Amino acid sequence: MNDDVALSYVEQIRPIKKGNTWFQTRADKETRYNHYLTHKDVAIETKERWSIELLKNALINSKKPVISCSFGIDSVIDIFLTRKALEELGRDPSDIDIVWNDTANEFREVRLFQKELTEKWGLHLITTKPKKTLKHIISDNGGITSDYFTARKGQRKEGRPLSEKCCGSLKHEPMRRAIKGNQWDLVIVGLRADESRQRLKAGLRDGEYFYSSSEWKAFVCRPILWWTERDVWDYVEKENVPYNDLYKKNLILNYPNNTKEI
Repeated sequence: MNDDVALSYVEQIRPIKKGNTWFQTRADKETRYNHYLTHKDVAIETKERWSIELLKNALINSKKPVISCSFGIDSVIDIFLTRKALEELGRDPSDIDIVWNDTANEFREVRLFQKELTEKWGLHLITTKPKKTLKHIISDNGGITSDYFTARKGQRKEGRPLSEKCCGSLKHEPMRRAIKGNQWDLVIVGLRADESRQRLKAGLRDGEYFYSSSEWKAFVCRPILWWTERDVWDYVEKENVPYNDLYKKNLILNYPNNTKEI
């Protein structure tokens, strides 16, 4: 992937609202699917270059970008790649907002790593907080039900699942407030398609760069959408990307056919 490909991809997205309907919010289907298929057979160096070129073009078209960071490895790689993109654009690699949705249920190791990385990389960190704690959200919805750990997002047979309600209150609502309050027009996220079938479907539907007309009302960039779990950890080793110590305690890079062997 070269910079011309990334540019043509970004240039396809020119959101226009006519009445109550939005147009040109995504690249065409052929482009989205082609990127998905192409990424299956390329080296991590090629994926990195594509990600950086995509980020550069997205940043050029943004007045106030932000990186959404959980301080998990995917969002840390997003920051790492964005810093590279900013340097190639001749800009300060720390000159971008980082938003952390602190759910008040974070592990101690996450909080320690957040402080360490913020200081090491000079991050301009903005922290959001939910209006209600997880305990109150569960209590307000009648307590934990049997499907709390198994119901999928979007499943509606028996109403909106409690897990989705919790995610909406702890993460999505604070993020919407933050986007509106800070007037961010580009949100960079670390979503990867190989994490679930649902994320693969969302990736094929939206692509790596699109305009979110309903949820965020901003452009969204997914630099590592087509990276695999193996790609992520190969890149961490290659570039010496820092990561949370929690991964060292329960990291499985290659799952056996029989999960009982884990």
